[in-house]
Amino acid sequence: MRDDFDEFMVDRFRKDPEHAIHLLNAILEDGDQEELMDFLPLITAALAPDQPPPTPLTLLATLRSLGLRLSVTQSPREERVTLEEMTEQVEHVEKGEMVGV
Repeated sequence: MRDDFDEFMVDRFRKDPEHAIHLLNAILEDGDQEELMDFLPLITAALAPDQPPPTPLTLLATLRSLGLRLSVTQSPREERVTLEEMTEQVEHVEKGEMVGV
């Protein structure tokens, strides 16, 4: 079932790249890393099929290959994390575990 969904989304992103960009921005705004890593390979397959599937470590290069860039804005105070929390999240990512940012 997931393969059918993936194929549908890749086809949709090919036909409507603006939709892919809108979705990517919404995911980045939400900060859901798992959702980002679910959809970024589909967007990449649609818009840059010769690129390998992205990983958290290749995110910026993948976005550049799609003609996109990542921008940063200040989050509301209630969404901020401490250095200790961020270090813990980085350790999870280095182990290959997905964490919500």
